[in-house]
Amino acid sequence: MTTTILLKRMKDVVEEAVRDLPLPVRIQKPSEAPETRAAEVCLVRLPDTESAVKKAPYIVLQPVQGEDSQAAGKRRGSDVMIRLVFTVYHPDGEEGGLALLELMERVRIAFLKHPNIGGQFSLVEAEGLAWGINYELSPPYYNGEMVGRWTLPAVEREDYQAWLAKH
Repeated sequence: MTTTILLKRMKDVVEEAVRDLPLPVRIQKPSEAPETRAAEVCLVRLPDTESAVKKAPYIVLQPVQGEDSQAAGKRRGSDVMIRLVFTVYHPDGEEGGLALLELMERVRIAFLKHPNIGGQFSLVEAEGLAWGINYELSPPYYNGEMVGRWTLPAVEREDYQAWLAKH
């Protein structure tokens, strides 16, 4: 449940960071006029994966891996790696690459300026954020990704028998 809350709080931060960045949307019918909009932010997957290229621009937040650990003499800790997948459409190759980079930069800067989210989650500073651009995707679509590790609130141990007696 906590990773779900983290994703929702991250979505709020990402939407705020990119809300005023209009990006081109692919014309679906010849009669349509060109339009722009901010990137849609989705959790885990696109709602309709069949039309992924039609949905651009978008950002998908995906939990990739989590870990619960307790080093000797330390408190229990939990963290989760979150991947952000960025996709934009642009008819101009150079402008498309720059649009993708600008979108990713806005999110990167937002997380670095505000590494604590919702009063519960923190970007693991030692690992920071890693990002990359996929140059294999064919224009007019451009794709990149960013990965960060976030701390989760610790889960405190309870005596199982006492818990069982209460329930």
